[in-house]
Amino acid sequence: MSNEESLRRISLQSAADFSTTGQWRFGTVDSNGRIGLTSAAGRVDGIVQGNVDAADRAVPVGIHGISQLELGGTITAGGSIQSGASGVGVSGTTNAKAIALESGVSGDVISVLLLG
Repeated sequence: MSNEESLRRISLQSAADFSTTGQWRFGTVDSNGRIGLTSAAGRVDGIVQGNVDAADRAVPVGIHGISQLELGGTITAGGSIQSGASGVGVSGTTNAKAIALESGVSGDVISVLLLG
């Protein structure tokens, strides 16, 4: 049961086309102030909340609260989540920015507590 509750959001310009990949993935603000997908074990600034079809489009980014997150591996409820390749959530503690509220496997979208 994936859901969102009390999620604090901000709006940022996208660094890329997120129409097929991007929504519900970790994002990092680049040197131009745009949000792109976080690299494996990279610094997480939030979770991209929408799809945009080109770079430099406004996209909502969740920065604190309960959000959805696409997984790139197996996660157990209560576990720490860091970024895997292309911003998917994977089990780990390096730059961990979320706690799993439910268990899931690669490709699932689960609810997470996004730590501010």
